[in-house]
Amino acid sequence: MQQSGRLKWLDTARGTAMLFVCLAHFSSAYFVQPGAGEAVPLGVEIGKVAAPIFVALSGILFGLMLQIKAGDFEETRNHFIDKALFMLVIAHPLMALMHTANKSYLSAFGHVYITDTIAVCVVMGSILAPTMTLRKRLVLSFVVYVVSTAVWMKWEPDSPLLLVFRDFVFGSNQPDFSAATFPFLPWFSVYLFGTGVGEVLARSRSRGRNGRPLRFLIGCSVTALASAVLMRVIYKMLLASRVIVDDDLLYYNLFASPYHNIPPSPHYLFLFIGLGMGVLSIVYALSKTARGEQYLALLSTVGRNSLVVFVVQEGMYFYVLYILARSTSLAAVNVWPVYFLVSLAVVAAVALVADRLQVSRYQTLGYSRFLHFMRTALPNASGLTTKVPNSDQHPNSGSAPALRIVPRGTRRSIAQGIDGMGESRRTLGPRREG
Repeated sequence: MQQSGRLKWLDTARGTAMLFVCLAHFSSAYFVQPGAGEAVPLGVEIGKVAAPIFVALSGILFGLMLQIKAGDFEETRNHFIDKALFMLVIAHPLMALMHTANKSYLSAFGHVYITDTIAVCVVMGSILAPTMTLRKRLVLSFVVYVVSTAVWMKWEPDSPLLLVFRDFVFGSNQPDFSAATFPFLPWFSVYLFGTGVGEVLARSRSRGRNGRPLRFLIGCSVTALASAVLMRVIYKMLLASRVIVDDDLLYYNLFASPYHNIPPSPHYLFLFIGLGMGVLSIVYALSKTARGEQYLALLSTVGRNSLVVFVVQEGMYFYVLYILARSTSLAAVNVWPVYFLVSLAVVAAVALVADRLQVSRYQTLGYSRFLHFMRTALPNASGLTTKVPNSDQHPNSGSAPALRIVPRGTRRSIAQGIDGMGESRRTLGPRREG
């Protein structure tokens, strides 16, 4: 079912990222049996590109909408927060249930899943991003990552409570501690970077530069990959000059290992963000052709229903397939492609059913209605005003964006159509002062 007003290429990119998720999770669950060999690290490591894509895509979507609906962003921001709260309150318990094949529900519930980290990033971004210029967001992204990495390297709290806080917010140094798989702050820096990418893409499209978005995505990919290669070369040079020693795992994990993702090391982020931006470039280019859009329709459907699909594949791989691989002889190692293709067919079927039933409409906790109720029910809420960023004023300046004060009683009717990267036509209805 096609939904008007959506940025289809982002849905397609999200669906493509889901393929990498399925590969990584299938490998983690299926190859626990004897004789798996090197298939486990291969499938899991290839699938590591999914996390940077998902987090960056969430930021890109936010940055796009921040520009497309500049001046009328409050409703959109409330929608983002509502979805994030749904992921934390409803999706998290379901995700924990899917991981009870080899652990207790309480242990699984205490795990941080990527959906939780994205939800926290969305809430924090919804509060901070609308008040900051593009330049300030990119600077904040860099500062957040540097600070979080420094804290992870140097802070070893004695208090168990502070230790848990460190692990979930900055990253864990405990090799046997796997609950904090996606620490919040390092991934929030990726999310902020994504909001900047989304804003640049929206500006390029709004100015009629139809070819620039693709060139920009390719440029981001090449720059990140080149940075990963350069970082590894510098590491090798430091080893050769004996500035650092070969057995220093800290420096290796930070600057030369593509596998260190808890927390995500600089080398890991440069490598996989570069690969992820390359994937986004390919998806964007194909989505702009009639035949490509036709072939990518199923991936777009998966992307539109990514939360439902994500929860279902967690149960399929980490519960059903995990038990099947460990407890029966049905899942022979050499027939893994058959099982993987069957699992992808299940994912596609779930996406098609969810799309037909429009399940995404029910992914809400009523946050916007709650705000409306509070404003109308409280006697002191009658004078509330909303600060909305106006991006039309000094869009490229380094100063903070101008704010328009919109009285709560203002009523406006906005009919907006979005084409491709965000070209919009906007009709403002009559304005009445309430």
